Amino acid sequence: MFVNQLEFASWIKSFARSQRGTATIEAVLWMPVFVVFFGLLTDTSTIFGREAQILRIVQNANRSLAVGHFQTTSEAKVYIQEQVKIFSAHSTVAVVINNGIISSSVSLPATDLTLTGLFQAFAGMTLSIAASEMSEA
Repeated sequence: MFVNQLEFASWIKSFARSQRGTATIEAVLWMPVFVVFFGLLTDTSTIFGREAQILRIVQNANRSLAVGHFQTTSEAKVYIQEQVKIFSAHSTVAVVINNGIISSSVSLPATDLTLTGLFQAFAGMTLSIAASEMSEA
């Protein structure tokens, strides 16, 4: 490949001065930062999206109880538990009627709503989702 040492030394010097490939090295260095940021963004948006879905479930149960589709609070509670089970097996549900106001709440760990589960920032968080509606019956 190289005929003599002078040719080899010349090749080493030109290799050391070459700027080709510097963008690739920078991209490789920044890639872990972008992957972590993307994972955090994915988990956060998934939590908010699933929280909205659970809120809709709670509001539907309250509405069903308000118009008489559900006869008791326990029926509404079972409905909410069954619907929320797909998101979390560790949820707690409460449904009460006080002075004609139906109040329902769901509490569950935030880590049950994430996709990656890689971030310990969500480990100690508990989400509480609640809604109230006036009884029509």
